[in-house]
Amino acid sequence: MHSAIIDYFLADIARTNGYLRSKKVHVEIRALVEGVKSRILQPRKDWAEGKISLKVCLEFTPDSPSRDSELDSFRNTGE
Repeated sequence: MHSAIIDYFLADIARTNGYLRSKKVHVEIRALVEGVKSRILQPRKDWAEGKISLKVCLEFTPDSPSRDSELDSFRNTGE
């Protein structure tokens, strides 16, 4: 799935880059896919060097909260 989404973004690079610019993102899509060399300052740590790259994530969100499983109930009561 990740490859299909990346292929879609890269199929029309001009369109994708135009969309990114319209959202005030000033990095080209190909650079995001390949990784943009950068530095980040983490709280209470030194600067870390590395790359920022595009990661596609799918997340399932249930319509309603599920009931606790028997194991969850057991874990919560300490029995």
